[in-house]
Amino acid sequence: MTESKPGKLITPRLIVLLIILAVGIAMAAYMWLVYRPSVMFDDDWDYNEPLELVGDGSPQTPFLIYTVQDLAELAEKVNGGSSYREKYFVLMNNIDMTRYLSEGGEGYNDGAGWVMVGSYAGASFGGIFDGSGYTISGLWLNRPDEIAVGLFGQAVGAEIYRLNVEALSIETGVNAGVIVGDMRNGKMISCSAKVGFFSSVNPEYANALGGLVGDLRNTEVENCSAEITVVINANDNAEYAATNFGGLIGIAIGGSTIKNSHAVVDAVIQGDSLIVAGGLVGYCYDGSVITDSYSEGSITAMGERSHIGGLAGFLSDAGSVIRNSDSTCNVNGNRMVGGLVSAQIRETSIINSRAEGDVTVYSDSNTETYTIAGGLVGMFNNSFITDSYANGNVTAGGDMLAAGGLVGLQKDGKVSKCRASGDVSVTAISEAEASGLIGIEDGGIIEESYSEGIVTVNGQEIECTYRKLTE
Repeated sequence: MTESKPGKLITPRLIVLLIILAVGIAMAAYMWLVYRPSVMFDDDWDYNEPLELVGDGSPQTPFLIYTVQDLAELAEKVNGGSSYREKYFVLMNNIDMTRYLSEGGEGYNDGAGWVMVGSYAGASFGGIFDGSGYTISGLWLNRPDEIAVGLFGQAVGAEIYRLNVEALSIETGVNAGVIVGDMRNGKMISCSAKVGFFSSVNPEYANALGGLVGDLRNTEVENCSAEITVVINANDNAEYAATNFGGLIGIAIGGSTIKNSHAVVDAVIQGDSLIVAGGLVGYCYDGSVITDSYSEGSITAMGERSHIGGLAGFLSDAGSVIRNSDSTCNVNGNRMVGGLVSAQIRETSIINSRAEGDVTVYSDSNTETYTIAGGLVGMFNNSFITDSYANGNVTAGGDMLAAGGLVGLQKDGKVSKCRASGDVSVTAISEAEASGLIGIEDGGIIEESYSEGIVTVNGQEIECTYRKLTE
């Protein structure tokens, strides 16, 4: 009988499996070290690397920020994985970044400029930052390939108070604002932003750009302002991409609130990807609220899919509201334009609000979709408008037009106690429907509402159904 030999304990296959396991463990450890601040955010996590700043971060003895180098140290530590969640920071004086960011300066970074406090890769700032009413000036960033760009890149659970930031220029890719690129679950109170030149080239996915904050989620903004000059080149090749631009906030989502705030905007937006732009907020949805706020300036976006509103681009989803707010923005687009809002859809409300800027739309694309212009709202669907008015003139030209002094196209919903006093002028290539109040009515209720302006189509005055009768 032949004795059986014991099998080998370590085979080539086992060695390969052990190597794969080791590599997997190493990669898991690397991912933990790099992305732990937000991807694996634990409520009990309290890792913070020591800072060489005066103070200990407590409410009684906050960390004190005196210089741009102090801010740069904070950025370095946050980007290294320390969120400083619930730690307190106080700005002690004005800071001018000009010299620090100049060519040859410490922060020039081969022409990229400021390194953000917090990044989209997972290292987010979570502290309480009090600007004490001081101003950080001379900021510039040249980061066209990065996500979440601003003085703070990404902030999660952070609170920012009384901070003023003046930027020379921001050139960015996705989700950018002068103060915060991407802000979630926090507060921003009594802050202001100003930027002389803001530009973006939209890659092939959604983009949120705002004077104060780019992407705002479940966050309260109150008593804030922005002054912004912007040029956006929306990527023509991005079929499903969207550029969402607002003078103050790019996107407001998840029950965010914008209160007692305003923006002054001068925006030119180019390209044929989907463009949603507003003087104050680009896309306001998912239960977000704008109240006691206003916008002024001008927005021009002539791409084939531009949706432009004087205050907000889109107002969408149940619970989203605009209340006691107004816009004097002049808006100019080629698909859907409104003096206050481009499109109001899905059980939203506009209450006691006004649009006083002029509305212009022109399209000769010869599509089967109406080009829409309204003095207050472009398209209105299954929503509610009350105690509101539009004073601006509405001018529309091209093919397949719907123009109204108050609303371009109404589908369901209710318009109550509203008026429009601007003139409506349409120059039509083919089909056009125009009225002093509602351009096209497709269901819904209109009550106690009227128009006062003159309506002309191809130079000829037409009867306005809702003209207020003189006594």
